[in-house]
Amino acid sequence: MKTSTVFTKGINYYYRVKRELWLKQLRKRNHNHDFSLISNDCTGGVICHDLGEQFRSPTVNLWIPNTQFLAFAQNLQYYLSCEMRETPDGSKLYPVGTIIPKDEDHIPIEVNFEHYPSFNAGYAKWKERSKRVNYDKLYFVWHYFGENADEDVKAFDCWKARKLIILHAPMEGLESYKTVTCYRSEPYHGKILSIIKKTGKRYLDEINYTDFLSME
Repeated sequence: MKTSTVFTKGINYYYRVKRELWLKQLRKRNHNHDFSLISNDCTGGVICHDLGEQFRSPTVNLWIPNTQFLAFAQNLQYYLSCEMRETPDGSKLYPVGTIIPKDEDHIPIEVNFEHYPSFNAGYAKWKERSKRVNYDKLYFVWHYFGENADEDVKAFDCWKARKLIILHAPMEGLESYKTVTCYRSEPYHGKILSIIKKTGKRYLDEINYTDFLSME
C-alpha cells in the first residue's frame, strides 16, 4: 500500500474520531428530548440529527420562503391541518408544494422539498412528522439570509415564543439572534452546515443551541 494512501486513511480516521467525540459531547449537553424544532430551512433538521433526536417537525430537508415563514410559524397548527398540492416550478430542480389554506384569512405557504426525489416522497414525510409535533415544546429557528431586517423578521424577533434568528452579520433592530463566522469572507448560504474537519464541528456549532433548547 502506498504511503500516501495510508496517510490519507489515517487522516480520515482522525477526522471521523473528532466528529464522533464532538457529537458525544453535544448530545450529553442536551437535556431536552421531546421538543419540536420548526425552522425555515434545513438548519432545524440538522440540529435534531446531530443531537440524535427524533424529527418531531415536518420542516426537515426543505425550505420555506422568508416572506411566508412568519405566517407559517405563528399559525403552525392551522397550516399542519391543511392539505398540500404539488406546484411544479420549472426554474427549480426539486419538487415544490403549496399548503392550501382553508379560508381567506391565511396565505398559501410554499414548501420547497429540496432534498427529496419527488413531491410524494416529501409530502409523505411531511405528514408523518407533522403527527409527532409537540405543541407544548415548540422552538422556532429562522436562518435569515438577508442584508437588512424586514418587517416579518422584526415581528418574529418580538414574538413571545421560544425563537432564535441566525444571521450572517449583526443586524440593527433585532435582539433574538446569533451570528456565525463562516459568512464573513464567503457568503455561501449553505456553508453554516458544513463540517470543519479538524474540529469535527459544524459552523452552526458556534451557536450554543442546547442552551436555546433549554428555554422554558
